[in-house]
Amino acid sequence: TGEDKTNTNNPVMAAEPGTFEQLPTGTEFQTFDPQHPTTAFKDFTKSIIRSIASSLNISYTTLANDLESVNYSSIRQGALEERNYFQCEQYKITRNFHDIVYANWLEMVLLTDLLNGLPASKFPKFNQPIWRARGWQWIDPKKEVEALKVGVENGFLSHQDVQASYGRDVEDVFSQIQSDKELAEKFGIQLAFEPFGQKQIQQNEPKEVEEEEEK
Repeated sequence: TGEDKTNTNNPVMAAEPGTFEQLPTGTEFQTFDPQHPTTAFKDFTKSIIRSIASSLNISYTTLANDLESVNYSSIRQGALEERNYFQCEQYKITRNFHDIVYANWLEMVLLTDLLNGLPASKFPKFNQPIWRARGWQWIDPKKEVEALKVGVENGFLSHQDVQASYGRDVEDVFSQIQSDKELAEKFGIQLAFEPFGQKQIQQNEPKEVEEEEEK
């Protein structure tokens, strides 16, 4: 389209979709079917979304919801990287927002005696909140759980570390397990598994008892 700058005496027309012009006598119409940018639109869109995902520190598959060309290794690596970023953001929000709001609230209620006479001198003791951010389910749960189990058995991880990775508190989990046991005993149901390994039979110290019997 535009002005004929080559001066070849060829007529130039502005062609637009859905429009037709009357051709001069003796002119033959040749089919004009441009494929650009339709053929490159998909790749163009992917490139734009990848750039946006990179700037947001998340994976392309998460932002675009596109699992067309991913495999186990790539999607796992992408998920681990973005979860690490999310955990950093959770930490920053906790320290820069939740802790500040909680400290201001606690100071206010202590000074205004809204906690049933709790003295303001207890502020340092109670100004130690623990925040539990959400966790994530793993891509390969069996392998990840086995890795956590090995970490706990070798002392690299605590039960609190394991539960925190799922966004839960270990005290709540222990309480739920104990509640399940009590409920099963109430209904006469024997659980087919024992969390945290086999029950250890409590053994009294037999040496002192045997010595007293001999005397």
